[in-house]
Amino acid sequence: NFGTNTTVSEDIKYSLSGKNVDVVIMDTGVRWDHPEFLKLGVTNFSDEDSTRVKDILIHGSSNYGINWSSHGLVDPGTGILSNYTIANALQSSTFNGSWHGSHVAGTAAGNQFGVAFDANIWSIACVDRSDVGFTDPSDGFDYIRIWHKNKPINPQTGRKNPTIVNCSWGLRQFVYWSDIDTFPYTVNFRGNTY
Repeated sequence: NFGTNTTVSEDIKYSLSGKNVDVVIMDTGVRWDHPEFLKLGVTNFSDEDSTRVKDILIHGSSNYGINWSSHGLVDPGTGILSNYTIANALQSSTFNGSWHGSHVAGTAAGNQFGVAFDANIWSIACVDRSDVGFTDPSDGFDYIRIWHKNKPINPQTGRKNPTIVNCSWGLRQFVYWSDIDTFPYTVNFRGNTY
């Protein structure tokens, strides 16, 4: 009811944990082996089954049967994404050494300090990751869109998990502006000129 004050005299139970929600960290990548992302009861990282983190490209293909090339995208480990492998995505998840994607994932859904500590964590290493094949971070949205459409029904809820995408990054393009009449500005994106 708007316009009324409510006095709370007891503890309020926190019930929003992110359970049955997929949080996508679209960034430099997430260190799957970090203790902040280990599954409940796991104390040491041994393999990809011991972590809450999955990769959109790699696990989208293996877990959900997505054939990226049938959607006009490049399969991980092939073509321009030939270096997009589990080992490379895990080893090089750095933004000038800052582990930015892992930092963001910890804030969003880490075990100890994450807001949505029960959420499923999905990573796509497409920001500042020319080493694995991405030249433009926005191309990662194509993979996220196809992955989201191909997600299975969650048997616990009877519906697809909601997808939340975190994009803690930005792009800049500098334009030298002199006179709009003598120096029109155009931009090309995927074959279209604007």
